[in-house]
Amino acid sequence: MFDDVQHTPWECVRGMDHSFGYNRASTEEHFIPARELLWSLVDITAKGGNLLLNVGPRGVDAQIAEEQLTRLDWLAGFTDEVGDALMATRPWVHPAGGAGDIEIRYTARDRDVFAIARLATTPTVGRVGPTTLVLHEVQATARSTVTTLDGRRLQAEPRPVGLHVELPAPLDSTRPSVVVLRDVDAGSGAQRAPTSH
Repeated sequence: MFDDVQHTPWECVRGMDHSFGYNRASTEEHFIPARELLWSLVDITAKGGNLLLNVGPRGVDAQIAEEQLTRLDWLAGFTDEVGDALMATRPWVHPAGGAGDIEIRYTARDRDVFAIARLATTPTVGRVGPTTLVLHEVQATARSTVTTLDGRRLQAEPRPVGLHVELPAPLDSTRPSVVVLRDVDAGSGAQRAPTSH
C-alpha cells in the first residue's frame, strides 16, 4: 500500500485473512471485513495499482471456504455497482482528499473524474452520515456537470475553494458512494498524476 500515486505499475497482493491461501485455523474475525476490503480496492485503484486477492481452496476437498466466497461476493456486488469508477481508469491529479470524518479517492477516465467517498468511522447509533460532500480538490468550470453513476443530475454549488455536492443518500462507512464530475479542473496546488493506468 502507498500513500500516493506510483509512477510505475504496481500491485497489492494479499490474502483474505492473516494467511496466504487456506488456513483451517482462521475464523471469521481473522478475515478482512467488508469495509476494509472495499476501501482497499478503491484506494489502490486511485493510486494506480491493482488488487490481487488470494483465494486458496481447502486441502481436504479442494473447495473454496465460505469466508472467502463471501468476500468475493462483496467485491462482485461492489464492482457491479461502481465498476465504471474503477475499471479502465487512471489516477487523477489528486488521488485522495476529504476532511474531518470523510475520506475521498479520485479516479479519472477521459473527461470524467470519479469522486469515491466514505465515512472514516461508523456513525453512532441513531445518527446518519452527511448528505453533502465537500470536494476541496475540485474546481468547477462553465461546462461542469455532476451526476450519479447512473446519470442522475446532482445539485452542486461551486465555492471559492472546492465544490459542494448534495448526495442522493447519506454517506456510509462501509459502502463507498460515487459522484461523477465531468469537465472539472483540479483545485490549486494540484500535483500531476501519471497519464495512464
